[in-house]
Amino acid sequence: MYCRKCPNKVKDNQEFCDKCGTKIEHFEISDITGKPDYSKMSDDEYIHQNPKLEKLVNWSDKNKKKLYGFTILSGVLSAFFFLY
Repeated sequence: MYCRKCPNKVKDNQEFCDKCGTKIEHFEISDITGKPDYSKMSDDEYIHQNPKLEKLVNWSDKNKKKLYGFTILSGVLSAFFFLY
């Protein structure tokens, strides 16, 4: 991070520039872009921010038993045809 007034490098936790004394303004990415900073979110928060992803996760949770059953059945049938 650099001071806005002079090219002095400052630490993230500094409040004032060592060289010129300018107050260092700390801001979040969301302050600039107007979008949430997804890198700081938990998985659940990220999923909740994306409705399509949330719908997919909810669908897979409801149909997990069917998906496992289909996978096992496919494996058994593949093994049967491969062996015979």
